[in-house]
Amino acid sequence: MSNPFDQGAGFLPVDTLDHEIFTPEQFSEEQRMFAQATTEFMERSVVPHREQIEGKDLELLRKLMGEAGEMGLLGIEIPERFGGLGLDLTTACVVAEYIALDANFATTHLAHTGIGTLPIVFFGNEETQSMILPKSASGEWIGAYCLTEPGSGSDALAARTQALSVDGGFAVSGNKQFITNGGFADYFTVFAQVNPEQAEGGRNFTGFVALRSGGGIEPQAEEHKMGVRGSSTTPVRFEECFIPGAQQLGEEGKGHRIAFGILNIGRLKLGAASVGGAKIALGGALKYVKERKQFGRAIADFRLTKHKIGTLAADLYAAESILYRCSGDIDRAIHSLDSSAPDFAEKKIKAIEEFALECAVNKVFASEMLSRTVDECVQLHGGYGFIAEYPAEAAYRDSRINRIWEGTNEVNRMLIPGTLMRRAMRGKLMSVMAFQQKVTQGLASGELDLPDYQGEAAPALRIGAQLRRLCIFVSGMAAAKFERKIVREQVALTACADLMIMAYTVDAAARRAAQSGNALQCQLANLHAAMTIDAARSLSNRTLKDIGAREGMTMIQPLLDDGELNLTALAYEVSLPLLEAGEYQLG
Repeated sequence: MSNPFDQGAGFLPVDTLDHEIFTPEQFSEEQRMFAQATTEFMERSVVPHREQIEGKDLELLRKLMGEAGEMGLLGIEIPERFGGLGLDLTTACVVAEYIALDANFATTHLAHTGIGTLPIVFFGNEETQSMILPKSASGEWIGAYCLTEPGSGSDALAARTQALSVDGGFAVSGNKQFITNGGFADYFTVFAQVNPEQAEGGRNFTGFVALRSGGGIEPQAEEHKMGVRGSSTTPVRFEECFIPGAQQLGEEGKGHRIAFGILNIGRLKLGAASVGGAKIALGGALKYVKERKQFGRAIADFRLTKHKIGTLAADLYAAESILYRCSGDIDRAIHSLDSSAPDFAEKKIKAIEEFALECAVNKVFASEMLSRTVDECVQLHGGYGFIAEYPAEAAYRDSRINRIWEGTNEVNRMLIPGTLMRRAMRGKLMSVMAFQQKVTQGLASGELDLPDYQGEAAPALRIGAQLRRLCIFVSGMAAAKFERKIVREQVALTACADLMIMAYTVDAAARRAAQSGNALQCQLANLHAAMTIDAARSLSNRTLKDIGAREGMTMIQPLLDDGELNLTALAYEVSLPLLEAGEYQLG
């Protein structure tokens, strides 16, 4: 029997537990070693210099990147024949999670290893790969990604940078904005319109890789930022920068394949870094509340403190669950390919694109989970959380950008239901379409046929089944109401996206908990499910009311039942072992 999870959005119609999802409990020994090595590197070489890094000591950043290269932390996804390790996406996510011990270094590292270098791994020719990738893996050269412009952020394909044909290649001119590593990068993945005056609508969006040593690249002054102040962020001006024809990435006019294909990986890794950042912040808060005393007792003893700790941990558990479920699904798809085939890179990027929806869900949920976590950690520290001497202050500032870069969360929310609907219209999600019809008929007749789960994770599994049906039903009602005009109904689209996020996170957390058989994990999954069904109840009713489908509000009531779950009691129970451990530890 084929695995339904091999298809993007394939989780929606699946009630059975026949197919396992990948979880952190299944990490290989090598992946655990990378987690340990990354942590040791960060604690030894980066954290002691946090103040210097925060002061934007770019020479120190380069030195540390070189040290990371020596340890293999820059070449995880670079093929072995180019000096890398050629490992899988899950291993890259493990490194991204643990590199988050310092947000400034993590920003530099992820921009270099991800969006700065992967376009060359996937779309560069042999000559370009041989020239750049070995130096990228070692840290001798640092990469940057030049997509955003002063006038085109979310609408990236409207870029005004031009690449005009000249003898032997292209002359690129234009301005790029918010370029991470811009102040000291050695090579730049840059996107431009090739000979726009000859192109239809002036658009011929194409990717290139430019070398700083070739001239015509002028990084501007460093930006003064709210957070991640120690990373380099600059505008970059290209002034008739000559790029040899061999350094074009992929086909002319197909730059969107590069830009958006690589961003899928970037979104997933940002989810990994958010998970790592949340673990650090929550761990710091767990230690602090046990030490801080008010009214003659540690604030950890207060019921409200325990409630905060429990709910934060439940959302973190869900974010960790969707992260490695998604990376595992992508890795399974890639492992099924013939790596020796000449079109392996093309098929590999298609395998990643298959899970674009899940990558967007990871980015949105994990970045917002981190925002909630650092906000509550400041609150748990009280006035001290506002003081720079305490790590909660920097964590709060540094987290804010995660909801903006790699595509704003608003854009990613548009992408989630948009991807589902486009694929459905192309006939690629027949199982989901059949499920939607079954759900609609079941709600109309009152015969939902919900599965009967057993075990400690049964409440979360049941709510997951309800949410998958709720997501499908409400999205279907919205699509039927607006038809093709739905692309302009952004409030309805974001509601559909949020229901999809809820369905995916609860399903992943519940399945992971059921697979583990671990009592604490089951409690965390049940707590996340209880919190989520509360939010889904108001969101789905409001959405059906907004789109003029009030009749659906009565129909969906069986899908909004939280059973016997007591959110407050669960949050209290979950907090106790975490407070005892003093860190996010699942036992």
